[in-house]
This record gives sequence, structure tokens and C-alpha cells, in this order.
Amino acid sequence: METRKTWCGLCHSRCGTLLEFEGDRAVKVKGDSDNPFSRGRICQRGALMLEHLYHKDRLNFPLKRNGEKGAGQFKRLTWEAGMDEVAGKLLTLKDKYGPETLAFSHGTYRTYHWDGRRFFNLFGSPNMTGANHICYCPTHSVDWATYGSFAFGDMMHASLIVVWGHSPSQSYPIVDWGLLGAARDRGAKIIVVDPRRTKEAEIADLWLQIKPGTDLALMLGWLKVIVEEDLYDKDFVKKWTAGFPELKGHLKKTSLGETARITWVPQDQILKSARMYAQMRPGVITKGLGIEKQGINSNQAQRARAILRALCGNIDVPGGELIGYAEDMKKIVSDYELQMQGALSPEQKKKQLGSQQFKLLSYAGWDKIAAAGRRQNMKSWGPPDPDLTACAHPAALWKAILEEKPYPVKA
Repeated sequence: METRKTWCGLCHSRCGTLLEFEGDRAVKVKGDSDNPFSRGRICQRGALMLEHLYHKDRLNFPLKRNGEKGAGQFKRLTWEAGMDEVAGKLLTLKDKYGPETLAFSHGTYRTYHWDGRRFFNLFGSPNMTGANHICYCPTHSVDWATYGSFAFGDMMHASLIVVWGHSPSQSYPIVDWGLLGAARDRGAKIIVVDPRRTKEAEIADLWLQIKPGTDLALMLGWLKVIVEEDLYDKDFVKKWTAGFPELKGHLKKTSLGETARITWVPQDQILKSARMYAQMRPGVITKGLGIEKQGINSNQAQRARAILRALCGNIDVPGGELIGYAEDMKKIVSDYELQMQGALSPEQKKKQLGSQQFKLLSYAGWDKIAAAGRRQNMKSWGPPDPDLTACAHPAALWKAILEEKPYPVKA
């Protein structure tokens, strides 16, 4: 029996696992206690990894339909024959309609997509899409546009954790839920912002039972308290931010009484929670799809969250919101490099479906953010990941398939 260290790729968490082999076949999977995040734990999905790997109906070879559609009749092809047939049809469509006629939709990062993006860049199509617009990918764009990198909350060293619109006990039970419990055990305080009485709310020091969709109003209330009570990090604001006087003027329009009315959160709780976040540094405000995809003002709520982090000096400090990468990470070939992003011409980028209307989460926004990072010589590991932040808009893609506007999508 041989044991090999590996990781589970069936969700974002990438938990550490140990596989036991008999010959060349894995026969048992268990958690890797040496992994610093999952610490030996795996969920039901990870425990069923071998069934996923060796299932009798798993597709391991090219198959071609050999009968009426729906009859379930297929014949096996060689890899060469399958690749030649698909390539021939794609080249025919490319010659007739242009490379942008090919589109692709992926799931929620259960695998890595650099290879698909590389193929699309070489083929000449900008039309990759997926679940990005209703997942946490808009946060990537807002973070990059605000402070030049994606922010990772360092819960392991935080003094205060604000679990905002996030329920890791259900969605990240191994990593985030475990980190939250460990942080609480070592004395970190927890604020939960959620309409529901979640498991997180039950262990929180303060639970704000907010009216759904009013997160931005509550964040503006926090900002008002922090600015007007002089609780912000003056050194950080002076050295690293722009637009603070304009923000201060804007907050004068905000009334805490009106904030309480809009959000259903009592005014004394607004005051208490804002002061906790400002004074118990370093602090983390978690990411969560309650903010990222719910409501027409979700992007503005993400911007307000980014401003809160900056005002309280929680950017790029241990226990706060870490940005960029360690120098050693730059030795690793990035997804951006593997994707051969430079192979896609500016003319083809402009054809990306929906990019004229929805600019931030498309090549229109991606190019501007990447250019700003290069000008500032940011320490980030390359520009934003295009798979997360430069996508065709799904609604525009379906329209192109059904109505062939502004051009036909045929494959």
C-alpha cells in the first residue's frame, strides 16, 4: 500500500487529501492533517472522490452519436479522429462567420480554465462566459479596480471578523468555517450581518439582522460613524487613498436614523458594530454571495466594503485583507501567461458580447485595470485573471445564439 499527498479539486477550497494506492489504482481517500487550511478534514464530496474517478459511466474516450438524437447510441472514436472532426467543423464556421462565432460556458471553477482560455485566444474568440456574473467574480473586478489586487481575508490572525452575507458553515464547511471557529477560540470577535439566524449568527458577538438588499445603506452608515467620530486610520488615508474629502462630503447626506429605518438594524447596533470594526484592528470583512450577487446595487456595496477596509487600515496587513503575492510566487508561471492573452487582438476583444454595455466585467474593464496596474508597478502577480474578470455577458450571448445579434453564435 502506497500513500500519496494530493488535493481535492471538486470545489474552491482545494482541501489536502491522502490517497492510498494498490498498484496504480487509488483505493482509499482521507484528509491530510498536515494541510494548514483543511487540517485533515474532508467533506462528503471529497470522501466520494474515488466514486467520481472510477464511475462506470465516466467518459474517458471520444464518442460520436450513432443514431437518432436521444437514442443513446454512440460509437467510440480515436482521439485523432475526434479532434480532426471537431477542428474541421470549427474551422469551417470560423471561415464563414469569424472566430467570434465560437462561445464557451464553464461552471464555478471546479477545474482550472487557463487551457480553454488559451485555445480561445489562439482561435480568436473573446466569448468565454460562465457563472461569473452571479458568483463572486464581480468582487475580483471591484477589488482590482479599487486597490489593484484581489484581497484575501487573513482570518487566522484577525482580531475581528465580520461575516457579511456569508454562511461558510454551509458553503465552506471545511476551510472558512473551520478558520472562523479557530479564530473565535483564540479570542477574535465576530459580527454577523445576515437576515437569517445562521450557525454563524449563533456564535457571533453581535448579529445584525439586516433587511435583505440594504447592505450598501448599512455600509454607508458605518462609514459615517467611522469618519465623523474620527476613528479612521489617518496615516493610511493620507498616504494611500484618493477622494477622501469627496467621501466625507457625501456622508453628510447620510442619516443614521434613516439608515436604521432602511436596514431594520437598530441605531445603537449600527453605532456599536461600526465602532467595533474601526477599533478592533486588524479586521476582516468576508466575501459572501449575499452581497456579491443579490440586488441591483451589489457592485456599489462591494465598493463600500473596499472603502471600509481602506479607511480602517486593514489593507495588506497580517490579520487584515492581504493583497498581491509573495516574491517567491512570481517564480510560478501564472494563468495569465499560460493563457497566451497577447494572442487575442484588440479588434477581437471589442467584439466580446455585452462588453459595450457591461464594461467592468469584460475586456473593456480588464484592459483598463491591467494598464493601471502596469503604470503603478503593482506587486500583484500579473493582471487580473481574465477567467474571472473578462467574460462575455451571458444574456448577450444567449441573444446572439437565438437572434444572431449583433452577430451569429453557431458553436
